[in-house]
Amino acid sequence: LLARLAFFSAGILTWAVTRDQGGSLPIIALTVAQFGLLMFTMTAWPFLPADGMRWMSVMFNEPKLMPKAVMAFKHSVLKGRLPPMMDRSEILPLTMFAIGTLLTTGLLLGITEALLLVLLQGTLGGLGVMIFLGMMTIVTLWFLALYKTTKASIPKMPEGMGAMGGAMPAGRSQG
Repeated sequence: LLARLAFFSAGILTWAVTRDQGGSLPIIALTVAQFGLLMFTMTAWPFLPADGMRWMSVMFNEPKLMPKAVMAFKHSVLKGRLPPMMDRSEILPLTMFAIGTLLTTGLLLGITEALLLVLLQGTLGGLGVMIFLGMMTIVTLWFLALYKTTKASIPKMPEGMGAMGGAMPAGRSQG
């Protein structure tokens, strides 16, 4: 994070000193500053899997923040079972964190797709729109195939043998 802030501050200072002289140096410095600020913001944002999420994990003393948020989301929104390692008081904040993460990810993907569509349509016209639709179809099919193979490869656990529950069978030791 400090490196990103250093790029931002060096770019702004260089731009402020050289902007009256003209030339390409102020433009390059401003571009570097904007890029540094954008990268700092994306890295520090708590709903993206980067330093901001790690900060929240440390602040809440919850090393497995994202997996617990996913379990809370599955319990409250998708009506799944409540894992035994979670209290009822943790469900609402963790669900809100999971929803914030989903909305942030969706917003970033939507903005990226909109920019790509505008860029392709502006340069290639109708062909650019067709290329964009083809790319989105391929990505959607890839996600569906990934979902199907991931769902099929997860083995089913017997009842009572979850992460926190169930006893060892007779004659076996935990050692």
